[in-house]
Amino acid sequence: LSSIVRGGIAKMYSGLSATVGKHFAHSTVYFAVFEELRPYGPGRSAPKWKQIGFDLSTGFAAGVAAGTVNNPFDVVKTRHQVAAASGIAGHELAGDFASRVP
Repeated sequence: LSSIVRGGIAKMYSGLSATVGKHFAHSTVYFAVFEELRPYGPGRSAPKWKQIGFDLSTGFAAGVAAGTVNNPFDVVKTRHQVAAASGIAGHELAGDFASRVP
C-alpha cells in the first residue's frame, strides 16, 4: 500500500505494454512451434510412452524457441519496472542498478 501512496497507481503498471508483448511473443511462438512439430509425432496407435516422450520433447523444443524470442521483451519489461521503482522513495538502489546495466 505504501508503494501506491509514494508512486501512484500508474507506477504499479509500469512496463505493462512490455509485459503484454512478452507474453504475446512467448505464447505465439510456443504454440506455433508445437503445432508445426505435431505431425511428426507417433500416431494414436503408438505406445503411450512414445506419445508422452514426443510431447515432452516437442514441448521442450517449443519452450526453447519461445524463450529465445521472448528474452528481448523480458529485458525491456525489467528495465521499465526498475526505472519506475527508482523514482519511489526507498528504492534508490534501483536507479543505481538501472544506470549500470548495459
